[in-house]
Amino acid sequence: MIVSLVAIVLLLTGVVRVLQKERNQAGLILAAPLLVTALVESCDCASVFGGDIPWRTVSLHLEALLPSVWLLCSFSYSRDNGAAACTRNARVIALVALLLLAVPVVFTSQQVVYAPDFPVEPLLFLTDVGYYFYVCILVLLVVALTNFEATLVNASPDALWRVKLDIVALDHGRRAGLLLQ
Repeated sequence: MIVSLVAIVLLLTGVVRVLQKERNQAGLILAAPLLVTALVESCDCASVFGGDIPWRTVSLHLEALLPSVWLLCSFSYSRDNGAAACTRNARVIALVALLLLAVPVVFTSQQVVYAPDFPVEPLLFLTDVGYYFYVCILVLLVVALTNFEATLVNASPDALWRVKLDIVALDHGRRAGLLLQ
């Protein structure tokens, strides 16, 4: 639980730092996946404690959104024309990722995952729908990661230095935030 809380805080710190540094469309596209990832982790933590809000359903909607925002970020990060210069295959992949948003609308959370004795043993089991849903999410996130890797491999040395400095700036901002507390 502590690791999850630390991850949430670091992701939200990254969102704030990105939005402070870049107040344009590129900053929003980079901050969106970090924010959605933090919200997914927050909903998963909240679902363990229960409550009146159906956290598992909210988490399913956010998990369905996760591949779309990471793909959009990977298609536009460190590119001159952004997501507008995507290939036809990339647009088809993005469309498939958007189709995942229909799964939580069509199926209830009990049709995706079930927990026969969750209070005694906090373990979720996947149904057939849940299995294919999460396999699609996994494949699309790997595609986004591969696209990030291809972008950085083919980037010019100046672009690589800009990416390295962006990452270092985020890290120094996180460290400065921790030192100020």
